[in-house]
Amino acid sequence: MAVPPPPPASHSYGYLMFIFLCLSPILHTCTASSSLLMSSSSSSLSFKLPPMGWMSWELFRCNVNCTGKYHDTCIGHDAFVKQATILIKDGYFRAGYNRVHVDDCFANRQRDPVSGDIVADPTRFGTGGMRKLATDIAPVELAVYSDCGTMTCMGYPGSINHEVHDAKLFFQKWGATYLKYDGCYNNITGYPSGYAKMGQALRSAGGEKTYYSCSWPAYLGDDETKKPYAQMTAAGCDLWRNYGDIQCDLGSLMDIVDHYGDYSKFLTTVSGQGKGYNDPDMLLIGNTCIPDGAARLQMAVWSILAAPLIMGNDLRLVPTPIRDQVLLNEEAIAIDQDPLGIPGYRASNKSDVAELWVRPKLADGGAAVAVVYKGGSSLTRARLERNPSGSAWTTRKIGAVQLGKTKKLTLHVPFGAEIGWSPPSGTASVRDIYARTSLGEHTSGVDVSLTVTEGIPETVLLRLSDAADSRAVSDARK
Repeated sequence: MAVPPPPPASHSYGYLMFIFLCLSPILHTCTASSSLLMSSSSSSLSFKLPPMGWMSWELFRCNVNCTGKYHDTCIGHDAFVKQATILIKDGYFRAGYNRVHVDDCFANRQRDPVSGDIVADPTRFGTGGMRKLATDIAPVELAVYSDCGTMTCMGYPGSINHEVHDAKLFFQKWGATYLKYDGCYNNITGYPSGYAKMGQALRSAGGEKTYYSCSWPAYLGDDETKKPYAQMTAAGCDLWRNYGDIQCDLGSLMDIVDHYGDYSKFLTTVSGQGKGYNDPDMLLIGNTCIPDGAARLQMAVWSILAAPLIMGNDLRLVPTPIRDQVLLNEEAIAIDQDPLGIPGYRASNKSDVAELWVRPKLADGGAAVAVVYKGGSSLTRARLERNPSGSAWTTRKIGAVQLGKTKKLTLHVPFGAEIGWSPPSGTASVRDIYARTSLGEHTSGVDVSLTVTEGIPETVLLRLSDAADSRAVSDARK
């Protein structure tokens, strides 16, 4: 499939302040549109939005020691129940984060010799195993992990040649509603049949309302234009990991942002509602490894991309301000979960300073824009890559972080061709999502001020709507 043409010359950012775009938060309008879309697609059961939840891998990794001080940060029953409890208690579940994802390392090293089942380690999960965990975290749902190979990446039993058996085990016996299917201990020639077999088995075992996350494209190199996304859709993949694993540091996050920006226009042609969603990996938001500005950047870019919002943090330690402003920001989540499911893209040319990201087609007729200040050219770049033949890792780092002075920038967001959206009435209502404030009505564009520190990313996320629609909604609420 041909790559769409590059953005017009006006995106060169020669003057580059920033450009933001907004959609006013007319959530009632979005809700109405969502209901219509759901009813029109219910017959096919194909209507799926990017999944949301919490995943163990980023911080808990493969910690199988559940004794003493590691009891709450290991791959064990009690640690997952505690995270699920916080999902409910602190408002995450109500906001849409409805799953706990158990990643690698939960199982015994061998299948049960009689039943052939993968069995959760009883010393860490008790004799009730994953079924008991699913019961204990309810109403939070259970997401599980396996591999399209002879072993998982960390050497536990894989599911190749056990697809039908394992699909019934995961979805019917354990009660899971989501499978992340990794790609270690297989190869490029084995992926098409391996992922298709599991996809068919999952549909038979769990139906259309379950999620199937495929790591297939992450093992095919960096060039997204050469990956068989149509095959992945046909295999039943609801979403896919395209690129290397995110690590808990700023350089890794920015490397992933750059990669998806570079290929975002192409990826809009092969992904979205009814095709499958691109997964840039877990949210680092709430961890101390990135500054708050980078947390706002990640949430904004992931929402523009219609990416899964799956947290990779310790919910016990998430600071309340960043939780409330970013992770539980209902307006940012509404952009990510827009019922049209059409991903956005980086509209500007790549820059080390600032970029414009847009999602010009939302269900209420509006658009979303993120102006991303990247901190300048001094940011560290880091990437961790995994070899599909095993668990060998390669780390690549370039540059060093250099923090600079604080400065105020004036950012301009133009309406029209630059962002792929114009207000039909000629006037747009603009809303700052993180500040939760209206920026008023504007015609040709809007200027936004942002205070930044050199070397530290920051982002403004805006929602744009037609002013006439906003007034109609306001009148209806009176």
